[in-house]
Amino acid sequence: MAEPNTAMKSIFCSKFELSEIVFFCVAFTFMLIVLSQASRIIASDFIRITNQVTRFQVLLATALVNVKSQTNNTPVVLRSLLDQGSQASFITDAAAQLLGLRKFKEPSYLSGLGEALHHQKAKYHAALHQTPVPVEHGSRTDAWILHTITVHNPDISTMSRRLTKRHLTPADDYVCPLSAETQAIAEEQLRETENSRSQALEALRNWLEQHPKFLAIRMDSNFLLRFLRTKKFSVPMVQEAIERYILLRQSWGIAFNQLDYKLPVMMELIDLGYIFVSPYKDKSGRRVVIYRPGVFDPYKYTNQDMCRVMAICYETLMEEEENQVRGIVHYADGAGVSFPHLTLFTPREAVRIVKNGEKTIPLRHKEIYGVNVHPTIKFALDFGMALISEKIRKRVKLYTALEDVEIEKSLLPSEYGGTMPMKEMIELWKEELASKRDILLLNDKMSVRLEMYSEAAREGAISALRTGANTCAGADAVGDAMRGLTGNFRKLEVD
Repeated sequence: MAEPNTAMKSIFCSKFELSEIVFFCVAFTFMLIVLSQASRIIASDFIRITNQVTRFQVLLATALVNVKSQTNNTPVVLRSLLDQGSQASFITDAAAQLLGLRKFKEPSYLSGLGEALHHQKAKYHAALHQTPVPVEHGSRTDAWILHTITVHNPDISTMSRRLTKRHLTPADDYVCPLSAETQAIAEEQLRETENSRSQALEALRNWLEQHPKFLAIRMDSNFLLRFLRTKKFSVPMVQEAIERYILLRQSWGIAFNQLDYKLPVMMELIDLGYIFVSPYKDKSGRRVVIYRPGVFDPYKYTNQDMCRVMAICYETLMEEEENQVRGIVHYADGAGVSFPHLTLFTPREAVRIVKNGEKTIPLRHKEIYGVNVHPTIKFALDFGMALISEKIRKRVKLYTALEDVEIEKSLLPSEYGGTMPMKEMIELWKEELASKRDILLLNDKMSVRLEMYSEAAREGAISALRTGANTCAGADAVGDAMRGLTGNFRKLEVD
């Protein structure tokens, strides 16, 4: 047996010298070291990439929950985000307003919540009451109120809107429905001609289509022309106004959304005659909006209710092109207004509502009459007058007696010297509201990318969205060149 082993060793040694065997062993060991290091690098990169993916693409479960508003017991469906690792509960400001939750001021610094929040200061919290089914006992949860909880919602339609812009209404071929008299007024006062109108509409639609901040928008001529006519066909000013208008509707939540006159609270305020529109027009063809703020119970209704019922009125009027051109007249009876009404809004909220009411809402305010203004609230009236422009201030006329008001009494209800009873006027107004209800609810779907705006812009600061600041109209020169230049079409005529 020893002889074959000896023979094998001799054959092996004869074919491979000792130095070659040593070189082979060293090379094999080096190859193992290289492969080991490579595997470590690959594993490290894999772990790093995995961490990045899990850091920025975390999927959490959500659920649709039925919630009842504390103000009017109206049922609402909200989407809840379930995060077992969260150390606190949160609710958006829009949802808190929708539910009528009472805010408790308690500033606190928070961190986390993915892209929506890294380090942010929460100013308020609210109490949420949960009731299980079957009902046995409830529980209370304190939630911090934030402007935004998450940027990406688990909704297919929302995800698709980030890839493609939604046109809620198509870009129609405009056929002017205005009378010859109204068209003459539009040309004289607004510099609106067929050429300026068609070119401005084309410029706005191109701008809306190419701008990255818009997610869903109306493209019909009626919607765009209300801004063009209010800004007298200054396209840059219109761009700023449209952007601010949609941003405020979206970020201010319930105050300017769900503009449904059939909601119980809205119907109550309309039937009370808080705000309605006379069926008659004045000698200049303008509609008259009648206000009776004294019937608004500040202990029963909220400031959101006040804003919403007024928005329903204004949005309904804006759908009529005659109103866009001729403008509207305001008549307010201040009887019954007292100090509690003034506490509905903070000074900051009042400033932004007044300023945006003039600069953002596309309405032409031609005449404003006020009567029965109580001396105890005159300081508030002076404060509001200081916020509006000099042009609008000159159109405000205040009276102490009803008979002194310089307005056609036939335009008013019989209770104010007219011929038609207020109740009949309100019923006719509700018929108009019904005819525009669907388009007003469609407006709720207009949206922009909230994450692309500053907190001041979302809260309604006028300066935050002026041209050249945080607005699409203030893009850089390269961006303007790529998206197409815009300009003023007031005097542009092309043969």
